[in-house]
Amino acid sequence: MNNYEKVWNLFKKTGDIRYFLLAKSIKESEGSVDNEDSGREGTSSKRD
Repeated sequence: MNNYEKVWNLFKKTGDIRYFLLAKSIKESEGSVDNEDSGREGTSSKRD
């Protein structure tokens, strides 16, 4: 279990938004922000 998963589990268990923000920060630093929880930033989704 990596750091992201540990922090995410703490967020799910406690509901503390600080854990969510920390998990998001960890995910971004890993360079993989393609999950639904990180929002839709940039032009990654096309709309025709």
